[in-house]
Amino acid sequence: MRVEDMLEQYVREVAGQLPVKMRSDVALELASLLREDLHARAEAAGRAPDEALARDVLQAFGNPYEVAARYHPKGALIDPSDTRNVVMTVVVGGALLLAATIPTALLAPAKLHAPETYLVWWIGAVVLFYACKAWARRRWPKQRGWTPGARDPDRVSRIGIVAIILSIGLSIAIFGAPEQSFAWLTKGRHLTGSLAYDPQFRALRLPWLFGIWAGQAVMLAMIAWRGRWTPALRRVDMVLTASIVVLFLWWRADGPVMVEPVANVTAKAYMAMIATFLVIELAVRIYRQAGQVSADELQATLNP
Repeated sequence: MRVEDMLEQYVREVAGQLPVKMRSDVALELASLLREDLHARAEAAGRAPDEALARDVLQAFGNPYEVAARYHPKGALIDPSDTRNVVMTVVVGGALLLAATIPTALLAPAKLHAPETYLVWWIGAVVLFYACKAWARRRWPKQRGWTPGARDPDRVSRIGIVAIILSIGLSIAIFGAPEQSFAWLTKGRHLTGSLAYDPQFRALRLPWLFGIWAGQAVMLAMIAWRGRWTPALRRVDMVLTASIVVLFLWWRADGPVMVEPVANVTAKAYMAMIATFLVIELAVRIYRQAGQVSADELQATLNP
């Protein structure tokens, strides 16, 4: 791994633990400190900066969680460095548990179990996990040393991306022509009428989903060609995901989706659940990206 990449990965792990408004300033300050320390050690050793010297610098600075805690001390919750992770895990997991009860609440209210029971169990499981994690850190402190990851988080598998594109094409075919697709898959059997689309939905609203899927396929093709994600492509991905959320909300509010009433209620219930999942996933992604310094600016600071 290049020295600059190693330092950048360390800086990003530190900045990712900080509040959004602090991330950019701290990242640039820390990058400057690391570069100065590295060059001072290289000059003292009489050789050019290399991976071994970079590892010494990073080990001297300490675990990224501890460095982040020095920049922004957190309230004591099991382990101060895990405070944000505990809160995010409880909130996101709890929201997903509540979202999973939406279909049951709409289709069979009498069978709905109290959601607060699931939330209590979830919070208990999260607390137990992080308590064990904090104990393990205290029990084996040497295991907390930081090591750079071997995999570039932006690099993708072209084979995997192509497989996703093919699955999008297959989904368009199945959703666009379910009767023909079912007959082809079952060697001539007919699809039950209870799963038939409402004619107006099929003609005017369903094609919008195909347009978004086509946009995602084009985006994925660009990623496969480049072999990696870029900030611009990640923003496009978030816009397309948000478009699906808006589309599902529109479908729920604007007339029937299926001809059969029970099938229609079921379809709209699952639309609400999927939209909730996507909103949570989008919120997590936006938070992780917020306040991050650009790769070009960070590399320019690490390697002027």
